[in-house]
Formats: sequence, structure tokens, C-alpha cells
Amino acid sequence: MNEQSISKKIIEDATLQAEAIINNAISEADEQRIATARQADLSVSEIEEQAKRDGELLIERRKTLARLDAKKIALDCKQELLARAFEIARQKLNSLSGSDYLKFIEKQIASYAEKGDTVCICGSAPLSVAEVSALATVKELGLEVVKGDSFGGGIKLLGKKTDKDLSFNAILAQFALTNAQNISAIIFK
Repeated sequence: MNEQSISKKIIEDATLQAEAIINNAISEADEQRIATARQADLSVSEIEEQAKRDGELLIERRKTLARLDAKKIALDCKQELLARAFEIARQKLNSLSGSDYLKFIEKQIASYAEKGDTVCICGSAPLSVAEVSALATVKELGLEVVKGDSFGGGIKLLGKKTDKDLSFNAILAQFALTNAQNISAIIFK
């Protein structure tokens, strides 16, 4: 073989080898592209699944918060109704006629007064010192009667050892405190 045919043979072999390398590289690139596309599809699926789970969790949290907000609003409304009910009761007590007011006060004095106490009548009460002083219980216990400031209606008993707040505000507050469970059971059904 001559030099020219050897060169030709080397060039042909090199060309075939180069084509094989190129074809091999193209094939590997195609396989890599396909594998990458599959991985990307898997990643997209995983991301979509995670986003779906996150979305469902977010929706549940929002529902929970909405339910809590609704319960809070309902509780606020019930507490407002309770406050209104006690305000109406306070207004009714304060609007008692003079004779009914006197009967109420007389029961309070009979139940709680001690000998020597001072009966302090609310300044806004429709009673005079003379009317309360004329009560049999007041006379029997030797109670002093005075007219005080406006403190929400009712009376206060000022004693030598202790004072007793029998104002309408105190009576209603005590009623609410001792009957909280019953009131809650009725209102918060």
C-alpha cells in the first residue's frame, strides 16, 4: 500500500470514528434529555402534590379560624344580651313605685341589718328618710337612716364592724356570680 492509500484509510477510519463519537454523543444527549424530562415531570408532579396538600391544609386552617371567629362573635352577642338583660333588670328595680321600693328595702333590712347599723338610702330612690325610718324593723333594731349619693339604687347598710352593699348593682352582680352556670346554660344552648 502506498502512502496515499494509507492516508486515505486513516482519514476514513478517523471519519468513521468521529461519526461514531458524534452519534454516541447525540444518543447520550437524547437519553440525558429524556431522563431530565422524566425527572422534571416527576418534580412537577411532586410539587403539584405538595401544593395541593398545602392548599388543603390552608383551607382547613382558614375554616377553623372562621369557625372560631363565628363562635367568638356568637359569644360576644350572648354576652351583650346578658349585659342588656341585667341592665333591664336594674332599670326595672330603679323604676319601682315608692311603695314597692319600700317593701323591697324593708325585706333587705329585715334580712341583713344588725342592731345599730345605719341604713344609707340611694340618693335617687323614690323614698324619704322619714318613710324608711317609720318601718317597724328599723325601729326595732334602732337603725339610723340617711340619704346618700346615687349608687345605683337600693340601700347600703353601714355597720360598726362591716358594711353591706345591698345596692341594686351589688345584688345583680351577686346574682350573676352565684347563678353563672344556670344563666350560661340557658343563654349558651
